[in-house]
Amino acid sequence: LREDHHALSLQAAQLERQVVELEGVLAGAEAQQRAAAAQQEALESAGREGMQEIAGLEARVDSLLEELSDVHQDLEDTRVTAQAASVKISELEPALQAKEVARAELEQRNTGLEEELDGQMRDLESV
Repeated sequence: LREDHHALSLQAAQLERQVVELEGVLAGAEAQQRAAAAQQEALESAGREGMQEIAGLEARVDSLLEELSDVHQDLEDTRVTAQAASVKISELEPALQAKEVARAELEQRNTGLEEELDGQMRDLESV
């Protein structure tokens, strides 16, 4: 009976050591599980932040595309205005040339009249 008691005591001590070991393994596994859960939460949070950042960037791209469209329309309007101005200039160019010709003719006529007047003044002075 003593031998059985002694064997059972040894077996109980061994079982206690195994229970302590298993409790340590379980505690380690629980710690790993908590760390994994914290890491998963951090990744999910980073994912949410990333999605928010992507949404913000998409909104900025949309805004820039709208601005670009407005600038493109402004450029098109400017091109049309420049074409109209070019046509108007082309239409006015002959009139401007005619004006210059008339001015030159008037200047020549004026010079002729001044010379004639100067001659008449000299004639009057000599009389």
